[in-house]
Amino acid sequence: MGIGASAGGLQAIETFFALLPADCNMAFVIVRHLPHHHESLMNSLLSKETPLLVNGIRDGIPVKINQVYISPPGKDVVIQNRTLYLQEAQKKTGPHFTIYTFFRSLAEDQKEKSVCIVLTGASRCILEKGLHRR
Repeated sequence: MGIGASAGGLQAIETFFALLPADCNMAFVIVRHLPHHHESLMNSLLSKETPLLVNGIRDGIPVKINQVYISPPGKDVVIQNRTLYLQEAQKKTGPHFTIYTFFRSLAEDQKEKSVCIVLTGASRCILEKGLHRR
């Protein structure tokens, strides 16, 4: 599953993963559009919220089920044959397409097995309402 988020989506991501069991039989790739110089604590913060193993993405890392992979700032991520690869972020004027780049490669690689979602700060409210219904 591909998860796209901006910096404001951190709480929604934490809420989402707090609801997942350790044996969900899925892999999760979190792709964020953050500037190259931005330092992120997401790996350590998310590790406290989920029983799943949380990994920073390195070039050529194979994707395994029941694990979470987090993109580094300033890089685009693509997946080919269930392996993640890093690329220099495309420098364009206008919107940044980091999340779109990954989602497209995920759809091409995993076909009907791919799922893509975008979480924002507003997503947290929706997820928390679902948590209260349990």
